[in-house]
This record gives sequence, structure tokens and C-alpha cells, in this order.
Amino acid sequence: MSFFDSLKKGISQFFGNVKEEAADRAKEAAEDKARELADDTADRIKEAGEDRKRRKEDEKAAEEEAKKTAAKAKEAFRFCSECGRKADPDEKFCPECGGKIIFRYRACTKCGKMAEDDEKFCTDCGGQIAEKTEEGA
Repeated sequence: MSFFDSLKKGISQFFGNVKEEAADRAKEAAEDKARELADDTADRIKEAGEDRKRRKEDEKAAEEEAKKTAAKAKEAFRFCSECGRKADPDEKFCPECGGKIIFRYRACTKCGKMAEDDEKFCTDCGGQIAEKTEEGA
């Protein structure tokens, strides 16, 4: 084997090794990036689940608060169906005349939002305000 053949063979082996090493490094870099993306995706999925859970809890708390507010509002609008006397929260019948206690209020005919006495149209949806009465208050 001549000197140039040996040199050629050595150079070919060197570049072959360099090529393999570069391919190995590229493969490792791609695997690292894939792991990083998978971890990031898993973290985002976990955060989205936690956010969804928090939103549900917030919605539930808001719903409970709305129910409490509605119950308090209902107490403020309790009247006797016969004499019109304002009723206490624990009364089912009027102590003055024996009439049934009702719940009387003004609300939007479209969205149901309770309205003030001077409002003619809903401030949320523009619907007409009407007086409503419910028995069994």
C-alpha cells in the first residue's frame, strides 16, 4: 500500500468518524428537544387542567353567592297578598290579616335581572321591566 493510499484511507476514516459523530450529536439534540417539548406539553396540559378546575370552583362559588344574594333579595320583597304589609323572613302568613305572604319584585322580561323601581328597561339587555309576583315566598 502506497503512502497516498494510506493517507486516503486515513482521511476517509477520519471524515467517516466525524460524520458519524455529527449524526450522533444531531440525533441526541433532536431527542433532547423532543423530550423538552414533551415535558413542556405535559406541563401545559397539567396547567390547563388546573385552570379548568379553578374556573369551575370559581363558577360554583359565584353561583352560590348569587343564590345567597337572591335569597336575601327575596326576603326584602316579601309582602302580604291581602293588606300589602311588608313581611318578616320567617312569616308565611300575615299576622295582621292572615293573608298569604308573597314575593313581589320588578324584573326584566328577557333576562330576568331584578330591577329598581324607577327602571323601565333592563340595563343589561334592554328588555322591558315588569312587576312579578310569586307565591310561597
